[in-house]
Amino acid sequence: MYQKPVEPLRWNNDLYKLSESHAKDTGPAGLTGHDDTNGDDLEERVAKVGGTTGSLGENFSYGFSNAKDVILQLLIGSRGQRYNVLSEDFQIMGSYSGPHAKWKTMSGILYSWDFIDSVKDYNLIESNLAKYLSAPIENFPNPPSYLRYS
Repeated sequence: MYQKPVEPLRWNNDLYKLSESHAKDTGPAGLTGHDDTNGDDLEERVAKVGGTTGSLGENFSYGFSNAKDVILQLLIGSRGQRYNVLSEDFQIMGSYSGPHAKWKTMSGILYSWDFIDSVKDYNLIESNLAKYLSAPIENFPNPPSYLRYS
């Protein structure tokens, strides 16, 4: 099956910080997966600092100490991981690698279409979503800056 090339992902510091926080929380505890030590999943962790209006994904790799091996493991490891790496649903990413109590190292990659780094702005979008979706496009010639893509 042919996989058409995807655009390179852009780095996002907010996703990096979320990935770093998760690794520093779960790595020393020897945990694996998307839930943190409080039991919060990916969506709950993201909602604490902002949000996304598009797709959101996360991959983890354990026990590999260089980027090439991490990416190869993600491509070969499972369909879900491979989908995230090769998906057109994502435009930005952030990644962090750190120590892990059981596997020695862990790497996490967060992917998203976009990221809104303010809970206030995200709530504004959520509360006005029906209005935005039902209004004629000519009513919004200059959308708010947090709805524009760079």
